[in-house]
Amino acid sequence: MGVEVSELKEHLEEVPKWSQILENYGGKDEPVIVGLQHCKEYRRRTKLRDISIGPAGMFSTGTNLLNRLLKENCENPDKTKYGRKNPLKFNLHQVPWGKHNPAEARGAYMVEYMREYVENPMAVLPIVSIRHPYTWMSSMCRHGYGTQWTHNTQLCHKTLGLRSPVREVPYGAKSNGTHFIPNNYTSLAHMYMEWYSSYFYEQQYKRLMIRFEDLVFRPKEVVTRVCECVGGTIRSWKGKGKFVYKTKVSNKGPGHGQRSDLLTAFTKYGQPLDSFYAQYDAKDREITKKAFHGDEVDKTGIFQTFQYKLLR
Repeated sequence: MGVEVSELKEHLEEVPKWSQILENYGGKDEPVIVGLQHCKEYRRRTKLRDISIGPAGMFSTGTNLLNRLLKENCENPDKTKYGRKNPLKFNLHQVPWGKHNPAEARGAYMVEYMREYVENPMAVLPIVSIRHPYTWMSSMCRHGYGTQWTHNTQLCHKTLGLRSPVREVPYGAKSNGTHFIPNNYTSLAHMYMEWYSSYFYEQQYKRLMIRFEDLVFRPKEVVTRVCECVGGTIRSWKGKGKFVYKTKVSNKGPGHGQRSDLLTAFTKYGQPLDSFYAQYDAKDREITKKAFHGDEVDKTGIFQTFQYKLLR
């Protein structure tokens, strides 16, 4: 887990049982990673100097944690002089089209500062982090990262305000003549569904999708598989082969609201999902049902794949 034994003992009563964690997130004691079947093809079709990875995901889904874990532990497969002199080209802070931007921004937008060292943005393999919608919407209610919808941050324990449409999301990418990049949604639940569906059902470009919860509970397994997917190797620190965990906060600077260290996250997201669902009033639950289950088309495939249990 990466938490000091002394710290764990001090807060032992707060730490959830592993059986509860498994019940929350599918019951299987292994991470869920979507897209691994394409790794071999990605390595074969991508020039060694162009192989690179970059986090993507909605706000508050662990993209900074993912980036720091990869940077600390995954070595560039390019061992040539070019690869050694250009470490930034492999382990990117985010995908070139912006980690919080919808998948529709790929090929239509590029983060300005990344033009300096990303020669082939379409060769970057997105590592998309997804999170259980109940905990994600609860977190967004308290700190929306500039996402605008009518709700009261002081009443998130009673309602998330899902009856109000999302008027605007602070994406860097904007719609243009050839690409439509959505910037408003029927509700926060619909925003979640539409954003992740674009990556989940993507057919043209390769991507990996991982769970935020696995970054918290199984970081070594996730990072190892992602690193090996692109031909990288797990770094052996001074020959000791020790995996570097990030036990402190990963979000730095303004705009990130209240942050959690690893033990806090471990404790919080190991609690029964009912405690999060209890924050939804009757209208919130009606809206999540429409957004996640659909009126005519079954949309639950994404939740079944990531083993996210939905309450009715």
